[in-house]
Amino acid sequence: MKINVNSAALHCSVMIYDDVLSHGIAEASNMSHFSGDGEGIWYLNRVKARTPGQGHGTVILTKLQETLAAREDFRELRVEPGGYGSDIDRVIKFYESRGFVQDPSGRYWLWTNPSMTRV
Repeated sequence: MKINVNSAALHCSVMIYDDVLSHGIAEASNMSHFSGDGEGIWYLNRVKARTPGQGHGTVILTKLQETLAAREDFRELRVEPGGYGSDIDRVIKFYESRGFVQDPSGRYWLWTNPSMTRV
């Protein structure tokens, strides 16, 4: 398997693929220009694995988290679990296993770089 990372000012994506087809993609958008709560807010648009249970979703989300954490303009990654007809409880467990926690408002889950020191 190969991994392709594309990171630009407003978008970051990670794809896992072989010589024939894509096995999954994770994409996030920089929402700092749209959010009213400061810089560094990224939104996880999707994590889509061709065949769930193969570990591809974990690989691409981990690589996306590593890529975002290395950026100077990153503070947190937000997601509203759901979509693609998925079992919402399974999706939430997946995100929680990758370090996401539910926001106190209950509206979304968020992940922050654990190596970041907040003052």
